This record gives sequence, C-alpha cells and structure tokens, in this order.
Amino acid sequence: MSEVPGTGNPTEGQGGYGPFQSKPGEAPPPGAGPAAEPSAQQPAAAPQPEPGVWSQPAPAANDPWSLFPEDRPGSPSWQPRIVPTPKPSRKRIVMAAIAGALAGLVVFGPTGYFVGYTTAPAPAPKPTAPTPGATSSLAAFERTQLRLNKPKFGADLEPIANSWMPWVANCAKSGDKDGPQLNAGEEARVSCRYPNITVFFVKYKSTDERDKAYAKYLPQNIDAKQLTPGVAEPSTKRTTSGSVNGRYIEFAYKTGTEPDPRPVCGVWWSDEKAPVAAYMLSFWGDGMGESWDPMRDVWRRYS
Repeated sequence: MSEVPGTGNPTEGQGGYGPFQSKPGEAPPPGAGPAAEPSAQQPAAAPQPEPGVWSQPAPAANDPWSLFPEDRPGSPSWQPRIVPTPKPSRKRIVMAAIAGALAGLVVFGPTGYFVGYTTAPAPAPKPTAPTPGATSSLAAFERTQLRLNKPKFGADLEPIANSWMPWVANCAKSGDKDGPQLNAGEEARVSCRYPNITVFFVKYKSTDERDKAYAKYLPQNIDAKQLTPGVAEPSTKRTTSGSVNGRYIEFAYKTGTEPDPRPVCGVWWSDEKAPVAAYMLSFWGDGMGESWDPMRDVWRRYS
C-alpha cells in the first residue's frame, strides 16, 4: 500500500490514480475539476498535540515572498540590533543640570576667584588720617605749634618728644622764666600742656639716673591699685611713632591736704638707648573721670 502524494490517503498497488485523475488516454469525467498539475512533494502534515498537553507553537516557516519576511523590519519577530534607549525624564535632566552647575561652582569657583583676584586692578589706596609725625599733612594750627615748640627741645629730647610737638601747647623749658625746676640727676626738663594733662620730657645726666627715676615709680604703681583701680603692670613698650622703645609704667599718688587729698595718676616711659624719659600727670577724678582709658588713649595717639 502506498500514499498519494499530498493527500496522506492510502491506495492499492502501484501506479494507482487518485481523485480527479484519469487513466492515460481517457478524458476526465464530466463535472470533474481540472487535473492537478504535477508539483513538488508537499510537506507532511504537522503532528497534532495530544489533548490536554500544552506545547510551544512551532515557529512559522520563513516565507521569502511575504510582505514582511522573517528577520526583516516589519516582521512580528524582528528585533533591532540595538534597543533604543527610552527618552529620559525631564525631571532627571533638570536635576542633573543643577547638580552639574553646583559641582562646577565647587571645583572651579575658587580658581575663578583666584584668577579674577590676581588679574583685577589693585584698588586705590584709601586716604589715611594724618599721623602726629606726618608734618606735611598738618593743619595750620599744628604746624604753628610745631614751629613754636621745636626750639625748646634739644637734639637729645627730640626723638621722644618730636611726635608730641604739634599737639601740645604752653611748652616751657628749665632755666626759662616760669620754667620747670630740675630734680636731682636731671640735666634738662620741658613741660607742656595737653588740655587737662601736663606732659614732661626729661634728659637725665646718665642712664643710671634714668633708672633711679624709674625705681621711684615702682612703689607708686603698687599704690595705684588702691587709689586708681585698673592700673596696668609695669612692662616694656614701643611708642606709636616707633622712635622709642623702653620701659612703661603707670602710677598714682595723693596730693593736697587731709581730709580730702586728690589722687593723681600718671604714665612714665623711657628710651632704653638714651638717658631720656617722659611722663604725664592728671587728676584721677576731675581729669580722667576715674578711668585709665583716656590717658592710655592720649599716649597711643601721640607717643
């Protein structure tokens, strides 16, 4: 028994003829369809799955004449070689831009500031207030005081007194009429007034005599702790003008008669390189308002 190609139905013997076929030399019976043209062997029918058992569907045959052949664009099974990246969220783009800007400020901000700072033109210098020693910037009154006071100081006292000359008045030197009297160990003395403060400039006969004068103020520095609270400890200081560097001591004592003596406060400073010194005196209450700040301020301004 054999099968008729394309039908799957058995026939008897060899050379049998199936439906719609005639023997050689016979015409097809009336009403019969057209004789089948010889064709290539048809593939066998696909086996059917058993009932109740799921199986994966067989892949469709590749049809080269299809409108969308397999593995070509448009085919249901076609996939691009590179899967396109989904469009990023707008929110993520904005956040990434902000983060990048902040990172740029952190990394390049100091560099930009440094470049701008080094390349920017230097600012114009600010005008400064005239200092006691800057005679070219003095007003008319101070220039006059400097001219009047300078002859009263010799060359030895000029370093410690020069910064004061434009600002003090009524200066008088020892030996002049109504001038100050010399103390033991002194060679020259000049007294001047600055509002309610008297300023003295002294030239000693030697540095030893200068040091003896300093020793006299040490006990008065101790007394000042009771008479004028807030007194500073003895120290070494350079004057504001920078022309003198030496000892600095604040002191106080009582003057007048009992039962109402008046405290007097003062500051003494010296030049360690020369036998010269200067000091200020004022009444503690009426002159300084019972505070060391006014006298220290005057010393910082003009010393």
